[in-house]
Amino acid sequence: VNSLVYSLNLTRSSAIKSGVRTVICKSADGVSCTNDGTWGQGWMVFKDQDADHIRDDGEPVLWHDSPENSELSYSGFGSSNYIVYHPIGYIRVNGTFTFCDERGAEEAKAIIIAKPGRIRVSETRADGDPLTCD
Repeated sequence: VNSLVYSLNLTRSSAIKSGVRTVICKSADGVSCTNDGTWGQGWMVFKDQDADHIRDDGEPVLWHDSPENSELSYSGFGSSNYIVYHPIGYIRVNGTFTFCDERGAEEAKAIIIAKPGRIRVSETRADGDPLTCD
């Protein structure tokens, strides 16, 4: 959870500081984004200099991480494969990451992202309902 919070904050601050759209996306290899699998395989943060949501050669990777023994899902309108932070720090849609591990739903955490780009960690869904794990 802490690593993903760090990654989201890095994505937002990089977009603001550099004036360039910055993307966090699902990535197993830390080199390219993928539409396959879940966020549990890993993610990367990169500067999207041509604003196409795809990491091209020359676009710097700022961070890559792969969680161990966890289930991590993301739900939000638009793409469930990436989140784009714009240079003024916002994203276009609200979204929620749900983090589960072998302890089950009682210990699950949500990372809730609002359109202004701010994030918060919660023990419930954004609507207050309990978290569920697959």
